[in-house]
Amino acid sequence: ERYYDISPYAYVANNPIIFVDPDGNVLENAATPGSTAHKQVEYSLKIIKKTNPEIYKSLQESPKVFAISVRKLNSDEVYKDGYSGTKQNGICRANYTTSGGVQVKDGKLQQRTTFEEQEAQREAGGKVDYFKEASVSELSDLVEYTNEGIEIDVSLVSDKKEFTAILAHELGHANFELLNTVLAYLWSELDGDKQGHADGNPDGEAANAAEDEARKNYKKAKKELKDEEKNNK
Repeated sequence: ERYYDISPYAYVANNPIIFVDPDGNVLENAATPGSTAHKQVEYSLKIIKKTNPEIYKSLQESPKVFAISVRKLNSDEVYKDGYSGTKQNGICRANYTTSGGVQVKDGKLQQRTTFEEQEAQREAGGKVDYFKEASVSELSDLVEYTNEGIEIDVSLVSDKKEFTAILAHELGHANFELLNTVLAYLWSELDGDKQGHADGNPDGEAANAAEDEARKNYKKAKKELKDEEKNNK
């Protein structure tokens, strides 16, 4: 009973972005308690609450949990001095579960036709189509989104601004996927190995916009946070 008066997210101490409750019994932080990474996640979220308030509010009020962790996302070679190749800074792991015979084929959303529709086609003597094109709105109840974790590369912990910008980027992905689940599912099937950033993918565009916003407003948010902490002492 140590965590009373923390509804409606009692199971994650009112902060589903920071905390994870894997079995309903244990309250734990996604990063190692007391670690530099743990402190950086908390700091960056306080900044993002100011730089990206709509995204922060949307994810915070969602019934879903967004677990943020910090770990090595690259091979050992990437962390050596002098490395100048590509590097993975963050990952937003999305999973989509479909029902009702939903699929993506030839770049379009499709849904399985009903038995009645198939029978009508047979009676008309035409070809039986087992799938039909469907719109995003028609499939809104048939695609479920789960976020399986947001991960930030450990090398960014020493750079508060960069860590915050990359976290905002990944939260931008998560928020787009939360609010536009069917569209995000469609693009996840079209995206290939682009990790949400194929040309024209609105998921990637939303993430880039969130990162830009965090970078643009970081200095102001940092000052506001510092003033608040000073006034609360």
